[in-house]
Amino acid sequence: MVNGDVILRKLEKLRECIDALRDAHDITWEIYEKNNRDRAFVERYLHIAIQIREFIPEYVKRMKTNLSDVKG
Repeated sequence: MVNGDVILRKLEKLRECIDALRDAHDITWEIYEKNNRDRAFVERYLHIAIQIREFIPEYVKRMKTNLSDVKG
């Protein structure tokens, strides 16, 4: 069975990542290229967002598969 709380927590974290990246609108391409700290910030939040984006459908698929295995 899919646990909605798990998905909601992941979506909240995704929203935090998006908000953090939006708040970083002052990081231009030039700054991104030259400043390791700013590049790390952007890349880390993008990485987390991508992981969440990959996790949710995989989680739902896995939970549905486990449920159908139980029903037999």
